[in-house]
Amino acid sequence: MTRKKEEEQYTNDSLHTQTMTDQHVTFSRRGGPPDAPKPEPSSAHIPEWFRTLNQSIDSLPIPVDKTAKLCMPLNDAMRLGWMLRAPATITLRERGGTLEVSVGDDRNGDGTDDVEDDGRALAPDPADLVTTFDVDQPDADRNSAFLLPDCTISTPWTIDTPQGYSTLLTHPLNRDEMRFTVSGMLAETDAYDDPIRVPIHLEAETVTIEAGEPIAQVIPVDRRDIALPTAAKPFSDDPNLRKAHIRCSEASTRRKDVYRKDAWVPKSTPRIVSDPGEADSPDSDGGASRGEGKRDGDGDGEGEGERDGNPSSVAENDSTDDDPSLTYYCFDERYESLPNPSPASEYVLEGYEDELRKIDGLDAEQPTTDWLLAAMAIGAIVPLPERLTVRRRASEAGGAGRGGGRNSTLELESPGEEDRHHSQNPLKMGEDHPLAPVTLLNVNSEWVIDPPENYSVLICSPFNHFQRYYRAYAGLGDFDRYPTTANTPGLFTGRADERSFPAEMPVAQHVPLNRDRILHTATIVDETEDEAETENEDEDEDVVDRE
Repeated sequence: MTRKKEEEQYTNDSLHTQTMTDQHVTFSRRGGPPDAPKPEPSSAHIPEWFRTLNQSIDSLPIPVDKTAKLCMPLNDAMRLGWMLRAPATITLRERGGTLEVSVGDDRNGDGTDDVEDDGRALAPDPADLVTTFDVDQPDADRNSAFLLPDCTISTPWTIDTPQGYSTLLTHPLNRDEMRFTVSGMLAETDAYDDPIRVPIHLEAETVTIEAGEPIAQVIPVDRRDIALPTAAKPFSDDPNLRKAHIRCSEASTRRKDVYRKDAWVPKSTPRIVSDPGEADSPDSDGGASRGEGKRDGDGDGEGEGERDGNPSSVAENDSTDDDPSLTYYCFDERYESLPNPSPASEYVLEGYEDELRKIDGLDAEQPTTDWLLAAMAIGAIVPLPERLTVRRRASEAGGAGRGGGRNSTLELESPGEEDRHHSQNPLKMGEDHPLAPVTLLNVNSEWVIDPPENYSVLICSPFNHFQRYYRAYAGLGDFDRYPTTANTPGLFTGRADERSFPAEMPVAQHVPLNRDRILHTATIVDETEDEAETENEDEDEDVVDRE
């Protein structure tokens, strides 16, 4: 398919495009390095391994030959919002329990590359960019480790959102290179007016973050959406949804493109404009910034059968404008025995807030602890339905650091249905993935997601749980149009060759987002330049007055 054809798919008016909001985000620079990289749309920073990933695997039979490139929820999550980028090249090195910081080309920490011959500084003072903390990380052998930030990186950017909008700042979604992890924050950016500091936890002894590298994904969210209550019900409370779910499951068995072609709602590409009054239309940049993904399939239809139409068309949502909720349904015979999806706030480890507040300097410049806890409390957590033991096959063990082998790499054991959880071929993530070959583990739930009409649900690794052995990938699913169970693909990390996960373990956090209220437009203001111009004007006036 040609690039022009791909772009036509993104902007095709016949598709179910969402209503645009004319509100926007403003990034304002205050101080920092004069050449600090500006925020950019997340779509401009799709990882190279994903950009070059083929849509299908020649060695696998149809229809199981499709790769992550055709997973629309994964695509949509990676393209949400904007990226804050590293203001300079920063190297963090742990030595003897102390975190050392160097900036610029001084990666050995000896200062030799920090100045010109005339003594002029080449790089900012590390203390101006990085604040390190003396923390004792918890020694917890559980999947949700609830680790603490080792440092914060100061950005020169403030974020100004419309009234009623907060900003979710998270590790760039589906960028799992295992070098560092950003602590998730929910900041009240309609009131907070200072530059953002990004807390991170180091995953390696030495980490270099290049200037301009994305360090945090910025997702403005309407607080009405993330405040939706969570409910769990049996299907007998909504027989129509049960019928729609069964119909959807049957259609998906016959065709693997049902969601992509019949239910998916194309999302407008976030962009940066010079004039916030510019017309906001779907993919006004022609879709070019969305990268190389074929967002609506390649139309081959080979072996996929006839279309059934929108599988969710018979669903009726009982929510009203007065009482919307993020509701989950399961079959009646399983309702009493299944662990329920519950508000995410119920899964915050007791004592975690106390440990955060003990960190000297964490809240000195911004209410970091409050923001961390706020991110952990939004939406719902879907737990593991039963105990699950995962073993890397004997032929693959010992290579865990690279994620396992190339075929079915995992053996799974659970008291439930044998095919409920399953591993996937590592080639679905491609050979160029930084952790390739990737060991993929799909954890399925029996709960069908039923958000209010026009709501998508962001599914991701629970904020600040720091999942260690199984880490959920992120997806933005249009579950109001596709009533299906929460299938959560994730990475079985290289930290163990065998691991038993207990029932009710947090698997993923679900954050509801109203598609009409997702912001797509941002502007950039350089207040530092404005201040410099004002100072120059004042100096000129002083000169005139003296004359």
